[in-house]
Amino acid sequence: MKERDYFITKRERPMYERYDKAVEEGNTEELKWFEMFNKGKWESQMIRNAVEYEQYLRCGYQGQPTFNEYGWLDNGRCAELKKKAEEIQVFMKEQYYAVVMLLQHPNGKWIATTSYMLPQSGGGSYPNIWCTPYPTRREALNAALDSLISRIGSCTAKSDRSFLEEVRKMRCNTAQTSLFDLF
Repeated sequence: MKERDYFITKRERPMYERYDKAVEEGNTEELKWFEMFNKGKWESQMIRNAVEYEQYLRCGYQGQPTFNEYGWLDNGRCAELKKKAEEIQVFMKEQYYAVVMLLQHPNGKWIATTSYMLPQSGGGSYPNIWCTPYPTRREALNAALDSLISRIGSCTAKSDRSFLEEVRKMRCNTAQTSLFDLF
């Protein structure tokens, strides 16, 4: 792989190697595919767009790549996926809350993200194509609840940890087996 003057992530490295190989071999078909992602002036933007588009396809989505006004890939954006996500309220007390967002990608895999606001802390994310996929809705939900339990459990503020029992209670309820999990 040729030397570059910018940082290459582990996720991008195989795409850079693929691009370098196409350049070295003069593979016009492969280079034409890469040109599809070069809406900006930077090679790094082209590679990142290509990596993200391939992940978008792996999740089962279809369609030609679309780009925003800055040349970045628009397919599979978080805001677009959030609209499709199912929201499950874990708890809501005054202004404090925890929500799990579940989404099934077209490839059949489920993802889950969380959003929470506690007296001393908070955090969250929207569903995206990079979330860890799970084979079932229940597994995705349980993973999100486990993550919430871990985050809230590691809080130093007692006021934050007071919500831990509610999340654990919901996690226990989801641990029960059901015939409906198959559907």
